[in-house]
Amino acid sequence: MNCPKCKQTLVTCEIQGIELDYCAQDHGYWFDEGEIEALLHSQEPVLHVTKGGEKGNRRCPRCRARMNLHRPFDGLELDLCPYGDGIWFDEAEFGALTTKLKGQRVSRELDHLDRVFAELATKLGGPHD
Repeated sequence: MNCPKCKQTLVTCEIQGIELDYCAQDHGYWFDEGEIEALLHSQEPVLHVTKGGEKGNRRCPRCRARMNLHRPFDGLELDLCPYGDGIWFDEAEFGALTTKLKGQRVSRELDHLDRVFAELATKLGGPHD
């Protein structure tokens, strides 16, 4: 698979038995459908997003369809596959999301996911916000 931003080949890493796709150049993450929940051992969706929305310019690394833009709050724009294949987080987007949700005290599970991202960044040598 290729990065939706820079088109470089994504690196696949296994974290807690889940294969995550990471761009070593742009430090973005691709989550296939259900991977965030699998990391958290959650039966409920972590992100409540719609599959509709404005078409973006980036293409899904799985099916190559143009992804939809989702803006859960000001300053965060996520790319979602319109067919549900997954979600793309640019560098710092995951940090922005967890900071916002921690401020709202939505879920302690986010602390765990934040540690997973820090572990992934450490293993790959990329930044983590």
